[in-house]
Amino acid sequence: MLLLSIIIGLILAYQIKARRFSADGLLSFSSVYLLGTVFNHLFPEVYGKEDQGGVGFFVLSGILVQVLLETITKGIEHGHIHSKGRSPFPYGIFLGLFAHSLLEAMAIHQDHHGLLYAILIHKIPVAAILYFFLTDALESKKRVLFWMGIFALSAPLGIWIGELPLLSRYETYVNAFVAGIFIHIATVIWFESSSGHKINSAKLLLFFLGIALSYIFS
Repeated sequence: MLLLSIIIGLILAYQIKARRFSADGLLSFSSVYLLGTVFNHLFPEVYGKEDQGGVGFFVLSGILVQVLLETITKGIEHGHIHSKGRSPFPYGIFLGLFAHSLLEAMAIHQDHHGLLYAILIHKIPVAAILYFFLTDALESKKRVLFWMGIFALSAPLGIWIGELPLLSRYETYVNAFVAGIFIHIATVIWFESSSGHKINSAKLLLFFLGIALSYIFS
């Protein structure tokens, strides 16, 4: 299903390039859905355990790691596009996004459908923006699709790593770490998508819709 988000992201990229669609609404919705997933799914799970010592440390660690990753990715997880025509291959951005995608997928398990949906929605605009960077750096569409395919492997790899016996024993701390990543991304996207920190009726509707759906699917 996560591979589907990459395909949808490519379709979205074509629509944005043709000026038929804006990703602002999807980014705002995905940020609220991520935040709702943290409070409706991840936090009840990590803080509902009897032995919850150190959970707060891992939440804060997730926030810190995401801040550090954004020094590499230039914040394109938030919908930032800094394209200036033909440019070198964005190795830093690509590796940073790959690491981000891998880390957040480590918390996905068979019964975590709400988390799966949250990451899927979040990946759609990210995949579209990565496509823009790759097309600026690579003339061959085949090479662009090749690197998009490599990026698509990041989430399945993260799920596989998260299910390794060593990490599955510490599922609570992995979930807390991913919650920290989500908190930072969601809050930054939400506030940066607000022009002059003002909220219009459409954005308010997206907020309640995102929270409601995250509660239903958690």
